[in-house]
Amino acid sequence: MPCADVERYLASFPGSWSLFYLYLIGDVFSQKIVGYDVHKEESGELATVYVLSERCY
Repeated sequence: MPCADVERYLASFPGSWSLFYLYLIGDVFSQKIVGYDVHKEESGELATVYVLSERCY
């Protein structure tokens, strides 16, 4: 049974700062990360597409 989480990270590049969102897919029973993806925006549609697709690593 999968569960999803979105984490927000602030990264420093020379001369600028950027905000990234880490989408994590975990297995509830084994408590292991089964998939992840990084994007520059947070979106419910993006999370839904990622969770429903079979892109878990």
